[in-house]
Amino acid sequence: MPKSVNCQVVSLSLPALRTVVEILQVVQVFGNPIKYVTRKLPPNPSPSLSNLPPSTQPIQSPTSISFIKKIQFAMPDFTIHDVLPLPQTPIKIPRIGFGVFQDPPNKPECVKSCLAALEAGYRHIDTAQYYDNEEAVGEAVRQSGLERSDVFVTTKIQKPQGGVEETLESLRASVDRIGLGWVDLFLIHMPVSGPEGRREMWKALEKLKDEGKTKSIGVSNFGVKHLEEMKGYSGTIPAVNQIELHPWLQQSEIVDYCFKEGIVVEAYTPLVRALKNDEPDLVSIAEAHSVTPAQVLVRWSLQRGFVPLPKSYNPERIRSNADVYDFELSDEEMEKLNGKALPGGEGAVCPYDVNCP
Repeated sequence: MPKSVNCQVVSLSLPALRTVVEILQVVQVFGNPIKYVTRKLPPNPSPSLSNLPPSTQPIQSPTSISFIKKIQFAMPDFTIHDVLPLPQTPIKIPRIGFGVFQDPPNKPECVKSCLAALEAGYRHIDTAQYYDNEEAVGEAVRQSGLERSDVFVTTKIQKPQGGVEETLESLRASVDRIGLGWVDLFLIHMPVSGPEGRREMWKALEKLKDEGKTKSIGVSNFGVKHLEEMKGYSGTIPAVNQIELHPWLQQSEIVDYCFKEGIVVEAYTPLVRALKNDEPDLVSIAEAHSVTPAQVLVRWSLQRGFVPLPKSYNPERIRSNADVYDFELSDEEMEKLNGKALPGGEGAVCPYDVNCP
C-alpha cells in the first residue's frame, strides 16, 4: 500500500490453490475499513468474464470513495485478466483495453492488430461508429477462436438521429455490424449534440440494454455538468465515463466526481500518442524499472484506478503495452507523474470539449 496514506495494513495469505491465490487486505483508513480482494490468475487460461471475480472491489464505507484517489488502487499484483465491476450491472470490465482508432481506417490492419492483442492476452477491445471499423473488430473476435463471453467489446454512438426510435436503429446497426450478438458496453461518444441530443441517445441506449443487445451503457468525454444533467431524466448511472487521461491531462474534477458516483473511469490516449516519450522524468522512471515510457504510462493509469486503452498497430508494442505486471511505480514516482498536470486543458492531445453546452 502507498506510504502516503495514514493507514494500517493487515495482509492474510490464504492457502495457495492450484489455479487461484487469494490475498485479503483489510485497510483501516481514518477509522473506516475498506476491503480489497485480489485474485492472481494463471497466465494461460482465458476465463469467462461472466465468471471472473473483480480484482478490486471496495466494500465502501461512507467516506471510502473519497480516498480512492489517495489510495490509487496500489496493488502490484495486477494481471492482464483483472476486472472491475460495473455499477448497476453484473458485468465486469477488464482492467486494460485495446483501442483501435486509426485515421484513415484500415480494416484489414485492424483485424490483424486485434488478433495480435487477443493473442497477447487482451480481452477488451474498444471501437466506435466514428472509427469505421466495428466490422473488423467483430471479425477479429470470430477469427480468434475465443468464446464470445471471453472478450469484452465496447462501441460508441456518434450522434443522435432525430428521435429515440431512429437513434435506437443506429445502435442496433452497430451491434449488427460487429456481428457478435451483443456488445458489452455501448457509450455516447461525445456530449456535443446538446441536452436534447444527449437525452435522446441515452434513452435509446436504455432501450437497447432492455433488448439485451448491450450489457451495459455509459458515456465518453462527459464533464461533470453533463453527468449531473443526466440525473434529471434517468435513474440509470452511466457504467463508464471514457475520457482522455494521462499525467499531462488528469481532469481531476471529472475523475473525482466519477469515483464519488461509482462510475468507472476509462483512459483513452493514455500513451499521449508518444509525444512525451522523451520527457526526462518519464524516461528516468522507465529506465529505473527497465521498461518503456509507454509501459510506465499504462502502469500509472492502472495505479490511479483507471482502465487504460493503449493503442498500437505494431505487434511487439501491443504486447509490450500490456506487459506491466512485474513492476510497481513507487509513491515518489507516482507523485512525480501526478505533478505533470498542465493547467486547464493544455495537456490535451484530442479535440473533445468536456465543457461544451
